[in-house]
Amino acid sequence: MTTGAASTRPQPPEPIGIVVAHADDGERATLARWLRADGRFNVLGEVADPEATVAAVLDLLPDVAFVDLALTAGPGGEVADGVAAIAAIRQEAPAVRNVAVTREDDDQAYAALAAGAMACYLWADPDPDPGATAADMAAGAARGEGALTPGWARRILDEVRWLSRDPGLVPAPELSPTEQEVLRRIASGATPAAIAQLHGVTVHLVNVHAGAAITKVWRYHDDARQLAQLRQQ
Repeated sequence: MTTGAASTRPQPPEPIGIVVAHADDGERATLARWLRADGRFNVLGEVADPEATVAAVLDLLPDVAFVDLALTAGPGGEVADGVAAIAAIRQEAPAVRNVAVTREDDDQAYAALAAGAMACYLWADPDPDPGATAADMAAGAARGEGALTPGWARRILDEVRWLSRDPGLVPAPELSPTEQEVLRRIASGATPAAIAQLHGVTVHLVNVHAGAAITKVWRYHDDARQLAQLRQQ
């Protein structure tokens, strides 16, 4: 696994600003409490619907937004759900890093990645210290690191393979050999820590490569959406 400039990215200033958006009052409060207790974060706002999420992010401009995919629009709401909120944040405030919050590593979770999520926090995932996991994920996302789930990694590999076999007007993402290895190992169940130990590098570097793969998927979907919009005009 290669090292290089990516392993020495500057750290974001602390405290790291956070907006927490979750449909469940108790889980939203728990996530905010975990982040406040860590000491690296300033929770700037807590919201409970997708339109309020986008408004809070555009008003407060946090470094990171935790966005529950179960968010649903209220009466007259223009932002339908958590995935739509992530897409709007990426379009209107691209410097803000989105962390998708969900219970399932499924198609909806991958839709959040394609919309602009840098990391995915699995609420139901067995974890001896979920607060530390959420905090480390937030700090990593603020640095531009990706946090892949096994499902995300498998879907990226499958999508790139399919797009490469049947190329369209938008070129398939070109993943480096290192990015492909990180994806394959995470898809098979390896943790970033295990991958780092295997190669004698830092977990930070592994997650930088994950983040690079994620941003390439973003660019592909951005270009595909723009092409579709042009065709509709």
